[in-house]
Amino acid sequence: MKYIYYTLSVLLLVLSFTACKETDEYKSPEESLAEENALLERYYNEPMGNGMTRLEYDTYNALDTIDHRSTTGMMLYLLPNDGYKELGDSVRVNKRVGYRYNIYKISVNNDTGVTEEFQYASNYNTSVPVEFTTAPVALFSTQEAAASGINEAVLNMQLYGKAKVVLPSPIGLGSNQGYYTTIYEIEVTYLGE
Repeated sequence: MKYIYYTLSVLLLVLSFTACKETDEYKSPEESLAEENALLERYYNEPMGNGMTRLEYDTYNALDTIDHRSTTGMMLYLLPNDGYKELGDSVRVNKRVGYRYNIYKISVNNDTGVTEEFQYASNYNTSVPVEFTTAPVALFSTQEAAASGINEAVLNMQLYGKAKVVLPSPIGLGSNQGYYTTIYEIEVTYLGE
């Protein structure tokens, strides 16, 4: 009986080493972040069919842009709202805020070789928006229900305002979700006292 357990243990050990050899090589967090940043730069600078880069095109179509790529990494494009409600008060620090979102990831289309956004998640089909209490950018806690980049973005928005915000993983969903940039389309739908 001991021989059977010993044989099974050795067999499982051999299989586990074999399985490890067949998987991709380990990438360090630094390598993964460098790959994410390279894809993001390609996304920003890739020419579009209109003679502009994506960064130029999105900036051209925005009401305003806030470029924090050299500091926090955030790139915010303020967009026109649908006109169903006038813009309200500006979002302030230490205020409760609710927002709706569509989240996109950047990928490379295998057929065309061009970067593209593909939808990853949305909360438009839920009954309530995500809510959190805003904080100064440097003091924002990831314990809240929003990424630190979302906090930074909504602090530059108004009630019923819309924006497209590009968030690298350190200020987006975080490296615990993988090293990839998230692009949010957000709409501030609630502003508390």
